[in-house]
Amino acid sequence: MKNKIFRIFLFLIFSIIFTFQAKCEENKKLEIDVNAVITQIGNQNQAYQYQYGISDIAFIYQEGFSNYASQKQEGSHNEAYVFQIGSNNKACQFQFNDYNTAIVIQIGNFNDVFQEQFGDSRSSIIQIGNGITVYQN
Repeated sequence: MKNKIFRIFLFLIFSIIFTFQAKCEENKKLEIDVNAVITQIGNQNQAYQYQYGISDIAFIYQEGFSNYASQKQEGSHNEAYVFQIGSNNKACQFQFNDYNTAIVIQIGNFNDVFQEQFGDSRSSIIQIGNGITVYQN
């Protein structure tokens, strides 16, 4: 069972990373620099991202220890991704306007996700193991 979950997790991560990289290349071709990437491994992580515009991409990866990720996007066609592996985890995503996407993946420990979208948008949460609390609007 753990092996199947791990395979699904890897598939999802590689799919999203591939999409993220393709989107970055697309934006480079259009000379649009709207991407924000934060990677944190260990200790008392905290990450905050705010974007205002169209077709922005926000990406936070946190592995281990206290973790906290916050993303706010205003505009349309935006994408927000949070990957948290291990420790206390918390993810908050806010998106305003239409055609936005919010995705959170949390693997292990205390977990908490708060997603709020205003407009015609889509969101997804994947949580595997431990505390797990979800709020979607």
